[in-house]
Amino acid sequence: GFGELMSQHETKCSKTLTIHILGCDRVECSSEETLRKSVGPFARWMSAALQSGVLSTMQTSSAEAPQIDSLVLEISGPNVPDWILSREINLLPSSSELGGLVSAIAVFHQREYHEPNTDEASDVLTPDLAVAFNAGIWGYDSWK
Repeated sequence: GFGELMSQHETKCSKTLTIHILGCDRVECSSEETLRKSVGPFARWMSAALQSGVLSTMQTSSAEAPQIDSLVLEISGPNVPDWILSREINLLPSSSELGGLVSAIAVFHQREYHEPNTDEASDVLTPDLAVAFNAGIWGYDSWK
């Protein structure tokens, strides 16, 4: 599970990049395939960029500076479908080459971002970045 993934990859020389994606709903989460089409290209780009050295995290001369090796996308929104809540969806193809990301997964929360997490079975990780694409504004006539 997710806890095992974190303990396998968290060392003093590795880092998990955590990105919160806010306001997702049935549009992005209608199926695993739709989700992979929505965020999979970013995970693959990130892996390739890390592998090529474009996104080197070595900002100092210290050999112990953390290197990003895992990506977690925490997807939340009040309309995230129930069926996807307990899933961890792998975003990388099984044939990922060495040198990029070791893992890239999506996890899900059914809540508004400002609400506290009430799901005791899943922790909310502190984000390195939080983004809200469109934030559902397209879906509300009252917001014209």
